[in-house]
Amino acid sequence: MLFAPYALGTLPYAGGLILLVAAVVNIHHFVLDGAIWKLRDGRIARILLRSEQIRTPTSPPPRRGVVAPAIWVAGAACAAIFVLDTWERTYGYAEAWAQKDSARMQAAARRLAWVGRDEPELHYRLGALLAAEQRFAEATGQFERSIALEPSAHAWTALGEMQELRGELQEAAASYDAALAIAPDHVPALQRSGRLLLRLGQRAPARARLQQALALDPGNPLTAQALRAAGG
Repeated sequence: MLFAPYALGTLPYAGGLILLVAAVVNIHHFVLDGAIWKLRDGRIARILLRSEQIRTPTSPPPRRGVVAPAIWVAGAACAAIFVLDTWERTYGYAEAWAQKDSARMQAAARRLAWVGRDEPELHYRLGALLAAEQRFAEATGQFERSIALEPSAHAWTALGEMQELRGELQEAAASYDAALAIAPDHVPALQRSGRLLLRLGQRAPARARLQQALALDPGNPLTAQALRAAGG
């Protein structure tokens, strides 16, 4: 929870938070194994395994601590988070995506974010669904959220498409460049940036990107047509 998005950190669940949890478990195992091996030493074993001293009748009754109740509360919270996460991923994400239900996917994204299980891929898919419904402003917000969680070539490319639709050509070119900085062979970014550079009158860089895109995807007629227009 502490390192989750919307809390004190920026790690998406699958992209880093679950690895952090695994690291903590491994550290616990390392410490525990070290203690177990020390049991072979008789003196240390007597210290680690000594029983609690018997209290005399005049000893005050033990005070109830807060550690055990806190552990029970934390365990109950973890169980509730697990149930909510499983439910929202199954019925709020996967099933809603199959049915193209953007409203249900938006609800799932909000609820998963509440419990630190925010995912970049969920926001990317939600943005694609909203773009198909021509809700471009909302789609842009989802692509930006996906990038904020974990930058990816496909999210940057999708954001560039939204910016092109709004006439923000320079911003779109920068988004395509960001996509290619992550994945230089990302064909959609090469194709769209090549056509955009051609619109901006930058024929030489447009030709280079379109040639690269056509080499990676030889059967694409739009890329071949744009390359001919660029003089390639």
